[in-house]
Amino acid sequence: MARTGSDDWVDYVDSDGRFRLRLPPDAALKSDPTVSDGETYLYWSPRPRVGTFSVHIEPGPGARPEDVLTREREGGARVAVEADELLTEETWPGRRLRYRASRQRPRTTRRDPRTRTIEHDEGGDEEWLCAFTFWASGRSTAQVGFRVLVSAEPEIRETLEEIAESFELLRLD
Repeated sequence: MARTGSDDWVDYVDSDGRFRLRLPPDAALKSDPTVSDGETYLYWSPRPRVGTFSVHIEPGPGARPEDVLTREREGGARVAVEADELLTEETWPGRRLRYRASRQRPRTTRRDPRTRTIEHDEGGDEEWLCAFTFWASGRSTAQVGFRVLVSAEPEIRETLEEIAESFELLRLD
């Protein structure tokens, strides 16, 4: 099922040699300029507000699966954990978490600053499929995975899953 061996996908190796993965040819990881020194947050979205793949590496103890679930619940989401498993055959101890987060999205009105047109979002229920893998060494943590709307086109979900499956952690300082 995975297309990560596909000839058109490209290898991406972190500039610090910490990880590698495969990306579709039109994908480019972007860096978040607001992160602290020594921290890395890279992301790619095939379609804004529909799904995002991300890599977050930070010094010291970082987010744990429990923290992610707590943050979802504090944000008003109903959370259903589908899988929470320890990774014992990896170089670093890890944990894989897969869950669904459902919430009521409020009705909003927004004016596009460029076109001056008014857009309405009627709100309603939205459900996200989230899958992250967490690793920790004595000095750093890594969180890698994706969030995608359950209602998104299957190709978007499959692409995000394939990128996450291709991820290989090479070094965790």
